[in-house]
Amino acid sequence: MSWDEFQSIINPIETGVQDVVYPKHWNALLDHGLEKAASYIIRKKGAYYEAINGNTGKIDFGSSKNVGGISGSDARAVIQAAINAEPKGLILLKKNLRTINFGASEIQAPANADLNICGEDMNAIIIQYSGSGSLFSLATVGYAMFLRGFQIQYTGSSPNTAIGLDLSGAGYSHIEDVVLFGPWNNLIKINNGMHNNLFNVSAQGAYNHDIGLLIMGDSYNNCFFNCVFKGVSNGVKLNGSSVALNCFFGGIIASIAGVALLISGSAFLNYFSMVDIEADSGRTFQIDAGCRDNQIIGGNATRGAAGSDFLDNGTRSIVRFIVCGASADPKPTENSGTATIPSGQASVVVNHGCIYAPSMVWIEVNHDELKDYKITNKTSTQFTVTVPSNVSADRQFNWKAEVD
Repeated sequence: MSWDEFQSIINPIETGVQDVVYPKHWNALLDHGLEKAASYIIRKKGAYYEAINGNTGKIDFGSSKNVGGISGSDARAVIQAAINAEPKGLILLKKNLRTINFGASEIQAPANADLNICGEDMNAIIIQYSGSGSLFSLATVGYAMFLRGFQIQYTGSSPNTAIGLDLSGAGYSHIEDVVLFGPWNNLIKINNGMHNNLFNVSAQGAYNHDIGLLIMGDSYNNCFFNCVFKGVSNGVKLNGSSVALNCFFGGIIASIAGVALLISGSAFLNYFSMVDIEADSGRTFQIDAGCRDNQIIGGNATRGAAGSDFLDNGTRSIVRFIVCGASADPKPTENSGTATIPSGQASVVVNHGCIYAPSMVWIEVNHDELKDYKITNKTSTQFTVTVPSNVSADRQFNWKAEVD
């Protein structure tokens, strides 16, 4: 077998051999992480975009010849034509596309179909959009988006309504290694969406955008792994009485001027684990009245020099993290230690070391003289343990304090 023949088998498009059909070899090479063979491969050749059929290796849309009646100068039209031709297929974006300008035009999945687009290299592919709607959308509620390996940039002048990634009505989507930046109104929005999973997604950008991630409506069981959300008003906003069971693991939630993490509208049972929450000049997190059983566990909460305090008006919230101020040492939301009531005394003042006055304090009763103790005078630095009468000897005990 000659070198040219070998090349035509492993990559018929790049060698220009487009009349040879090698579906098994082709599909094996194009199985980029999503475990699904590519139906169409979008590449750029010279100044023109081409949609290559993954089974035949032939150009079906675009190119300098405007195959299929689609202009090869219009990247979005070529991609949309490929999606329409294979509604259940995977569209692979080759890394030589580099920057693709969609203008104000959008991509939509056909009726009763998912949207499945995979980029070959997240660092090489940037899709630019300047419209006032959503770059990607589903035509039918209940279907999913499968997106991976590219960046999305907003380049328009009217970001008041633009949405980078709209998962409203979506179910069981998988978004991975996608970067959104620019002055979007909402970088990512989920309204009435469920069981959507986002991995290593970064949503941040220009100063004048509003919300990094907005979850509203009937939205539950959406999971976010090692994602970054940064907005002016909110990094993440959960708003609605049916916003529940959404989970965040790792990553960063940040705001420039507003509340980094806002839980409102009676949202409940949402969970944040080992997430760093940062506020430049606004409040780090806020849980509004009516919200219940939300948990923020682990991670750091960082306030800027002008940062506000935290606000928890929710019911049965569990908040446990390390607070890092602009000029102060990190302080925890819970702490523990030992203290001693001296012989002949009935009380002792304990320095608890928590970020704020603790809402709950416990001591380990290890002697009858410590029974019926009372905790009084809880401040941002101390609390007092008092027993009914003077102790007959030094009485050491363990204590634990928590800020809720």
